[in-house]
Amino acid sequence: MTIHARNQFPVPEDTARVARQIYPKGDNVWMTARDQLGFWYQDSDYADLFVDNQGRSAESPARLNMV
Repeated sequence: MTIHARNQFPVPEDTARVARQIYPKGDNVWMTARDQLGFWYQDSDYADLFVDNQGRSAESPARLNMV
């Protein structure tokens, strides 16, 4: 597998709009955690674990780590 390192994961505008409609006071623990903590890890932290440009693209290890 190969990794195309991404270190930012913006929330799609439609997703953010719907979330603000559902939680107008911002009282959702997951939204608050993401807004305040961001991502603790970045894909570039895992780059040495992947072979360059061989095989299919891997899922984002930083994003998987947050899950």
